[in-house]
Amino acid sequence: MRSKNIMLLGLTVILLLPLFTKAENCPTPSDLQTGKYANWILLDINDASSLSDERIDYFQTHVKSFALAEWEESAPEGAAHCYYYGSDEDFTYLGAYLAKSDLKAAAKEAWKTINEDVMQCRSDLRSCLFERT
Repeated sequence: MRSKNIMLLGLTVILLLPLFTKAENCPTPSDLQTGKYANWILLDINDASSLSDERIDYFQTHVKSFALAEWEESAPEGAAHCYYYGSDEDFTYLGAYLAKSDLKAAAKEAWKTINEDVMQCRSDLRSCLFERT
């Protein structure tokens, strides 16, 4: 009976842990391809405007891999930014990026300071953690 209670407690902790964690990553390319990026806004890379339905479809169809995460404190659309590559790993990032508010760069060793208001993480997606503010 006691081992059953311990297993039940362990399972409860595992299930509830995500509710208490303050760390968050950019969505995976797989999440993006299936439209699972709730609370993130997909914006034009040039002017931060909303994308048309056609451009959203293009982005979701062509996204292949994570490129970098960026934290820009003064960005009005949200400080957390995520960029992705398509088939070509060029710096147009499919002409779009994701943005979200209420996050800041977390694991400092993965982040490089660009200036006092901007940090970038060019590591793997799981290392580029954001922390909820």
